[in-house]
Amino acid sequence: IGGLDHRLERDVMRPLRPAALGREDDVHAEVLLSIRAQMGKPIDEVAADDPLRIQFNNLHQYSEWVLLAGMGAALIAFFIIANRKFSAVNTAKTTTDPFDFSKEFIKK
Repeated sequence: IGGLDHRLERDVMRPLRPAALGREDDVHAEVLLSIRAQMGKPIDEVAADDPLRIQFNNLHQYSEWVLLAGMGAALIAFFIIANRKFSAVNTAKTTTDPFDFSKEFIKK
């Protein structure tokens, strides 16, 4: 299961991160990297009650919640856009311009 989680994160979640969160996630990543650098060893080797480990865990959990919120917002926006209802095209006003989208937004 560990390999599956890693592949899911690498192949699915990582490419969605910039689209869902934009720049905010980069700030979290830089702070997390700074904390990891201060530790001087892998996170799993740092004691659970170490102040840097506690700070890292708290910021990491916050970052995960921000990521989840951004992905949820992106998913909701996707379904809203995908389920838009387009009005029927009035043949009397049809032009030959394939890029004339003004008819889609006319309210009847």
